[in-house]
Amino acid sequence: MNGGAPLWVQIAFALAWVVAYVRWARVYFRRIDPALRRALGGWAGEPIHWVLRRGRQRGGDFLSPRYDTWSWGLAPRDDAPLAKDWSLYVVSVLLVYVVAALWPVAVLYAAAFQLRLLSPLFVLVLFFAVIPLYLRFWSGRWHAEERSRGGASVHPG
Repeated sequence: MNGGAPLWVQIAFALAWVVAYVRWARVYFRRIDPALRRALGGWAGEPIHWVLRRGRQRGGDFLSPRYDTWSWGLAPRDDAPLAKDWSLYVVSVLLVYVVAALWPVAVLYAAAFQLRLLSPLFVLVLFFAVIPLYLRFWSGRWHAEERSRGGASVHPG
């Protein structure tokens, strides 16, 4: 293969990166996420839960995402402050789905382009591997059972 480290190093790096990404997702949701929600709960003045926000396709309001989405939020109730709940939604998108989920991808980019560790073929394979890994560990679908045990609730919109 053109460029990069020896083949066995590239394979080892690719496998180590995938394993590290999976382990990071599990550590994040088991340890870091509850701590972040507790800390933000102090700001919000009440506990922060994982809530399923109903998308516009399933009856959500005009502010709702198009599809059902898991995010941080306040427990659904009639007097819940909308601005606070939506700010938690935005913070969860930024912290969970962008920063926490994608910093390992930034490491991959650095290894691929700055260190020139990987050949173009390995770079391509790993960049495409990010898509199913992200969907599996960060899209929210697989956490439905765990989140429902941890106080998840359903928001109408």
